[in-house]
Amino acid sequence: MSSDAIRDLELQILQKEIRRDECAEALKDVEKQFSGEIEALWEQDKIKAYSNAQKRADACKARLAADPKAAALDDERSELEIDLKRLRIDVSFLRREFRREMIRRQEALAGIGRDI
Repeated sequence: MSSDAIRDLELQILQKEIRRDECAEALKDVEKQFSGEIEALWEQDKIKAYSNAQKRADACKARLAADPKAAALDDERSELEIDLKRLRIDVSFLRREFRREMIRRQEALAGIGRDI
């Protein structure tokens, strides 16, 4: 067991976290754009469908759900979250294995030699 494998997985985690944050930020930008458009419609035309904040929020959610770019960003962000959880589990396992190996080596050097 080498610490290089752990390092490599941690670098993958970092890259996926950066991409996840980029997706989340892009999704927020799309949401802000839609929200601004809906607010402008309410301010200019006083459309009854947007008469209160909840109706405007619901309209924004509906636009987000219908937008293919927003859906793709949300799907990618969700997939990255799952990948990150898997990678963190792998790193945790490798760290435990690394520690066990270090203990085995120290015990062998000390002449204890018990099996963990």
